[in-house]
Amino acid sequence: MDPENTVSEQPELMAPKSLFGPYKQTRQNVIQAHGYAEVASPSKDKPDAQMQAADKEPLTVKQPDSTQTQTAAFFRLPAEIRWQIYEDLFTNRRVEIIRTKNRDPSRGKLGRYRLSCRQRRPRDPKNQTAPTVGPFTMTPIPIGLIFSCKRIYNETVLQLYWTTQFIFNTTNSMTRFLRTTSKDAQANIRHVELNQIMYNEPRFTEFRYYKLRSDLAWSMACEEMALNFTSLKVLHVDLAILDWPIRLVVGESWSEPLLYFGRGHGLEFANVKLSMTMFNEEKLKAAALAVEKEIMNPVAYQTREDERLARELAGPVRTKILRLII
Repeated sequence: MDPENTVSEQPELMAPKSLFGPYKQTRQNVIQAHGYAEVASPSKDKPDAQMQAADKEPLTVKQPDSTQTQTAAFFRLPAEIRWQIYEDLFTNRRVEIIRTKNRDPSRGKLGRYRLSCRQRRPRDPKNQTAPTVGPFTMTPIPIGLIFSCKRIYNETVLQLYWTTQFIFNTTNSMTRFLRTTSKDAQANIRHVELNQIMYNEPRFTEFRYYKLRSDLAWSMACEEMALNFTSLKVLHVDLAILDWPIRLVVGESWSEPLLYFGRGHGLEFANVKLSMTMFNEEKLKAAALAVEKEIMNPVAYQTREDERLARELAGPVRTKILRLII
């Protein structure tokens, strides 16, 4: 038997019309069965010439109404007046930066820690002293004003960092702060206080790794702060040295992290306090004064020393005058 004739003789398979009808008819039946009405497409009702003409028309952006572009009354004020208002709101505040564990378990490992702040008594910008007695009212930070709109945020966020006095008590809080704040905000910080307790030499060499890691983290944090805080003018350091044997000489390992802040034009004010049980108070003050001389601006350092010497000389003179009057 010829195979070609065999193929041609096979009956053609046809779908029953009762089961499968045309697509349009089936779609209409489904829509009617569910109680919906078919909506005609607008493109089908337009002639081809009209659709082609619409495609050739240039795209235009609709201008917003005049009511939407009205400027707030506050922004119609001169920039100088707005800046004076910001200065009255963002006064000097002294805050302690604290790194705490995040209680939200959904944050995962990357969000285990967060930064919080605690207000302290602000230092007087003239003499850099913080009062320890007397009434103290914590003024809330105007966060609501900062996040009210984008324009106010751009005008005030740097003012917040400019007027705030930051305190860091641990290396972890310093590192976390450097990772979470922007470079522009860090460049506007003018006042920093660092409190650090160094590790001592362990008795067993297997534990020396922790001391080296702590010293390296402290040194890297100070170096990064010195590089990013380009507007830094005031620095307070309270350093507890536990290494032994050491020399209280500028250039030793304990002083290298602090010398990073002397790069550039130097600081306008520096107050270094050293504590070490193996040295007396006079040697510690002399070493701290040597560090301050290295990191401060030469003119600012000489001016401060002249004022200090004048106050010391004025004390005995006033005492003699009071004795003569009596």
